[in-house]
Amino acid sequence: MLNYIRAELYRNFNRMYFWVFTGIVAALALAVTIIGKANNISQINFSALLGSSLYVLTAAVFIVVPYIDMVTAEENKHQTMRNVITFGVPRYKLILSKLIVSVMLAFIAAFIIFGVFYGSAAALFGIDQGVKEVFPMVLKRILTAIPLWIGAVSIGTFLGMAINSNTIFSFVYGGLFLLTSKIFQLLSYLVSDKFEYLRRYLITNRLGALTDPKITANELYIAALIGLAYTVVFAVLSVIYFNKKEIK
Repeated sequence: MLNYIRAELYRNFNRMYFWVFTGIVAALALAVTIIGKANNISQINFSALLGSSLYVLTAAVFIVVPYIDMVTAEENKHQTMRNVITFGVPRYKLILSKLIVSVMLAFIAAFIIFGVFYGSAAALFGIDQGVKEVFPMVLKRILTAIPLWIGAVSIGTFLGMAINSNTIFSFVYGGLFLLTSKIFQLLSYLVSDKFEYLRRYLITNRLGALTDPKITANELYIAALIGLAYTVVFAVLSVIYFNKKEIK
């Protein structure tokens, strides 16, 4: 399993697709800090930009799509995973390896993107006194977001296994995270307020709540557990589905 993970990391880490997409997102992050500096807005400083980065925590759910696509959905489309199975890799190990590799690539990309954003912000604006207060708050929320992001990757891995088209996979994944909250909100008005209760357990809602400065430590803990639950449930579903799937 470790050998397969290393091979997959090497294969995807050296793909132009990975670096081009990551570079584009990092360039957009850099552009934000440059535009903020060029406009010379007095309210913008390093601590303000540090705090504003919490608003992209939900966007990360969608940014991971290309990484899931290149690791899982693309191979499922071209049916090349049968080659790995032929060499004796158990199906459950293959699925778990795909999930781990997708998470690792996403974290490498996140490190680069956040590094560019925070690094350029510090270089252009300098580090002000407000950082001492803002940094611990931002760090706690980013650490809480990590299990939720991994949960999203787990969902994406399941969809990538179940859907044979890259395009359809991307639309279904995006639609799932974009529309489910709105649908639950509508159903809470039309059918039952229980849907509003269920809506609180959606990944996007929990990520969005991390921007609330009044969020409690208990709520952060619950959000992390929700992310862990999504990860486990969809990892198990992926293994069950792939074990029953006919590989031609």
